[in-house]
Amino acid sequence: MQGSSVELNDLSDEILLLIFKKLEKTEVLYLFLGVNQQFTRLVNDSIFTNRLTLTKGFVDG
Repeated sequence: MQGSSVELNDLSDEILLLIFKKLEKTEVLYLFLGVNQQFTRLVNDSIFTNRLTLTKGFVDG
């Protein structure tokens, strides 16, 4: 019996949204924006873009 594999791209929008909701909003934007059309469309959903706080950090060095 041969094993089968499922890639993230194979999952439905509904499943991906459930996964994305478990992550921090900024992580979702940085990780998935621009990966492919499906991910970009999902990440642009108001769930992730409403009340988004972006901060800028500085590294000492």
